[in-house]
Amino acid sequence: MSVRITIASISLVIAAWVLRPGPAEAEAFKGTRTLSMDSGYVPSLTSNRAFWQFGIEFEGAGSLLLDGLDGVGLGSSALTRASLAVGSYLLWPEIQESYFVANHELGHGSRITALGFEPYYVWRSKGNAHANIFSFFVEGLSTGGAAFTATSGGFSSVMPPANWTASLIAGGMNNSTMFAEALEDHVLLGDGHFMEYMAYVRAKQDAANYVQASESGSTGGSDDSNDVSNILSHYAGRGYGISGSDIEAGSQLSRWLSATHWAYGLAAFRYVFGGDPSVPRPALGPLKLPDFSHYLMDEGLSFKVRTALLASSAQYPIELEYVYKGDAVVEASVGYRGLRPLARGRMGVNWLQLYLNSKGAFGAKAQHDSPLGERLIGSLGASLYHSSLLEGQRNIARFASTDLGYEAWGRVSWVY
Repeated sequence: MSVRITIASISLVIAAWVLRPGPAEAEAFKGTRTLSMDSGYVPSLTSNRAFWQFGIEFEGAGSLLLDGLDGVGLGSSALTRASLAVGSYLLWPEIQESYFVANHELGHGSRITALGFEPYYVWRSKGNAHANIFSFFVEGLSTGGAAFTATSGGFSSVMPPANWTASLIAGGMNNSTMFAEALEDHVLLGDGHFMEYMAYVRAKQDAANYVQASESGSTGGSDDSNDVSNILSHYAGRGYGISGSDIEAGSQLSRWLSATHWAYGLAAFRYVFGGDPSVPRPALGPLKLPDFSHYLMDEGLSFKVRTALLASSAQYPIELEYVYKGDAVVEASVGYRGLRPLARGRMGVNWLQLYLNSKGAFGAKAQHDSPLGERLIGSLGASLYHSSLLEGQRNIARFASTDLGYEAWGRVSWVY
């Protein structure tokens, strides 16, 4: 298995370049792809946000390969396109597995880092301790199997007043859900490709997969099937009547109720029968149809609904999250995304998102994109969250005080 994955990974890089579509073929895909360098890739600064961006670009390499095969004549009919799609859906998850395990482990590791400690990541079959999530990911392309996150030391100068036990235990499952949200935003900006469908489904129902693995006694790609028993013990200790079935049902519902799930499915249908791999925006007129996310928070289980008002040059995201099982919390968010084409038509974003919940916790994040050349885009961004904010518990990168956490980042993206 490991040899096959290694060969497939090397072949992907070579074939993606050799078979890259020419101008005529590339027009079939209406979005753009990027390769980026992000400050969040630095080991001591590695953030969830940066690794989701890497995941989208990793998926872009897979879709480029398929578009290249399509462009050299292998996608000339519905039958051959169906064969390409089925073949991709069978092969790509083998390569994709390393990213999903790494993203899961980073969900734990980023919460450890936020608290001032130093995480490391290990593939059981190798035993190498990786402080860098990217070297862990690369080793996984040829190794795979079970993995875990641990703490190598460090110190915590500030501790949040909120109980972060669940944030640490469920960080892996929550990070998969947040990657699904990043893919939803990717589609809404017009850059979605039907090949991302497998990643979206895996991310959306990751918690359900871990519940099933825990109940069957298997670990799948990670030792963190124990996360399920640990989080259930935590909830029981707080007096919440939450079961594995509740987690699994919420995870599955978030997939099947989300409009972007159906948009990806429609994109696969359109590719096979029309040759267009792009993902349509799930919208009805100026209203983005809702997507749903399911989270495991310290306060209990929550559902988040995400929608937006759409204009020609702007989007206005609206989010509402509710802890429906546990200690009830309501969290609302509104935002603004100003859009303009930058390099090669890639949409740049001026992004501001504000958060407030029923505990009085607040937060904000912002990003500004600027053209740096014909193919280059520069991005600067920052976030500031109260530690009792649900979004903050999942995404604070560093603590500035016992109440407030933040992240600041810069990114340069090459558009192709």
